[in-house]
Amino acid sequence: MHLPVTINVFIAELERKVRVKRGEQIQKKILEVLGRSENPVSTRDLGVKIGRAWHSVQGHCLRLQLAGKVHGFRVGNMNLWTVKK
Repeated sequence: MHLPVTINVFIAELERKVRVKRGEQIQKKILEVLGRSENPVSTRDLGVKIGRAWHSVQGHCLRLQLAGKVHGFRVGNMNLWTVKK
């Protein structure tokens, strides 16, 4: 079944908004966990605490770092994150 182009564009826009909203929620959870922690938190530990895959968390942490909200650094083979105050 072929849908009219306007409906396909509408559906694509809705899907994009859902992805953006989900990403904002994940970033908010990451900031909450980092804000409560006294020590730097690894990407893996963040993923476990918020119930997301480490790879997804890594991408969101990098976006937050680019936005100037978190500080990330590497120790050995681990990426560690702290919230900027």
